[in-house]
Amino acid sequence: MVACRPRHAAVSYSAAELYALATRAARGAGFPAAQAGLFGGALVQHLSQGRDESDLMRVLDAAPSGPILDYALNADASPLGQSYQDAANRTGLPARLHPSAELHGALERLAAKTYVPATEASRSAGAGAGLLDND
Repeated sequence: MVACRPRHAAVSYSAAELYALATRAARGAGFPAAQAGLFGGALVQHLSQGRDESDLMRVLDAAPSGPILDYALNADASPLGQSYQDAANRTGLPARLHPSAELHGALERLAAKTYVPATEASRSAGAGAGLLDND
């Protein structure tokens, strides 16, 4: 197992949590589902190897084109390209990862674009728990 020490924040996340968030963020940025999933895996590998987070921010800022689409087909020798290759090879992961608050916030803002807004019409059609939450 790869060791990963906190670099930026006291908050830690599991690899699965960050994979899901990064995938939703890429979808929110306008990328197709398949490429978004590959980006999620690459983001987890990128963080687990202690690579520069600015690479991740740069590709999200290039949406809806750019490296997320390109690396899905042909990863290069850059650090992010290596993260895509590591994700494909399922390189070992630490138990917890520690993204910066800036990166995590950017991912959450993009992921929020995929959420359906709560409206009276959606509630009356059955969305949400309504008045009875019997889970």
